[in-house]
Amino acid sequence: MSSRMRHRLSSAVIAACAVAACETPALSGERAALLFDPTPQCHAQLESAAGTFAGAPVVLGAQAFLNEATLTIEKRQPRDAAGRLRDGRSPGRPQLFRLVRSNGACVLVHGDKAERVILDACRCRDAPQTTQ
Repeated sequence: MSSRMRHRLSSAVIAACAVAACETPALSGERAALLFDPTPQCHAQLESAAGTFAGAPVVLGAQAFLNEATLTIEKRQPRDAAGRLRDGRSPGRPQLFRLVRSNGACVLVHGDKAERVILDACRCRDAPQTTQ
C-alpha cells in the first residue's frame, strides 16, 4: 500500500471516529423535544444551564428550541477596532446542545459530555420525527 493511500485511509478512519465521538447516545425512553409556550422563567433557566455547560454566559434568542431540538453555540471571536480577528486566535469548538423529553421532563443535554439538567421551568413537546 502506498503512503498516499495509507494517508487517505488514516484520514477516513480519523473522520469516522470524530463523527462517532460527537454522537451522544439517548437514554431509554428519551425523545427529541421542542419548547412549548416558553415563559421568561424557562428562557432564563435555559440560558443559565447552557452558560454553565459552555463555561461562559450565553444569550439565546427567543426562538431557541422552538423549531429545532438541537442548538449550536459558538464563542465570539475577539476582533480589533477595525473588525479583524485578533492574533489569529481560535474560539474553540462550538458547543452542541439537545433538548429532550425524558420521563415527561424537559432535559437540556450538553453534547460534548452528555451532561444533563432538568429544566423545571420549561414545558416540552415531542419534536416531529425526521426521515433520512
